[in-house]
Amino acid sequence: MSEIEITQEDREAAAIFYEEVDRPGCLRSVNARVGRIDHLPTVQAFAAHRQAARERALDEAVEVAESYNADTVQPADGWGAEEALGFENGLDDASSLIATAIRKLKEG
Repeated sequence: MSEIEITQEDREAAAIFYEEVDRPGCLRSVNARVGRIDHLPTVQAFAAHRQAARERALDEAVEVAESYNADTVQPADGWGAEEALGFENGLDDASSLIATAIRKLKEG
């Protein structure tokens, strides 16, 4: 498994796993918590899972942002044509900006 960024949350997840497999306070759980075994497959797997879940969540967020537009949300009853057009244009612009911002989060 290739080296990936490890967070303290990844280490904690691995430490809890080791405590379940071995026993509370075992050396592997202590070493996981302080980052001494970031290279081991268990810690790497928790990091890979976190990164994959983040990617999936961001992809879903982009889909939601892109679908939230003037085709799916209607202006309030009683609005004039000019108000409705402004609402639709603003909503489409906001949807596009949000989707772009989420994509940039994915890039780094």
